Amino acid sequence: GPGGKATRGGWDMPFDGKDHPVKGDHRLDTLALKRLDAHTVEAVAKKDGKLTNTMRWDISPDGKTLKWTSKRILPPDEAGTVVRIYDRQ
Repeated sequence: GPGGKATRGGWDMPFDGKDHPVKGDHRLDTLALKRLDAHTVEAVAKKDGKLTNTMRWDISPDGKTLKWTSKRILPPDEAGTVVRIYDRQ
């Protein structure tokens, strides 16, 4: 976050693949979550009905590594892919 401060966020919605309203985020107004298997979740974010971002969380079978992949589509000046790897200490 700003100034290097830790930030938190989250959503409380089912993994049903359907669009659900999201409040408080200027980049999206709906989010659809889908559990692909015991270690993988995908999300589709939309703003005004247009796809803005897809995300995927992959947890290693041993539960020690999380890979987060975000593919931003809109706005065009922020388009691109970000991959983050988190290792449990």
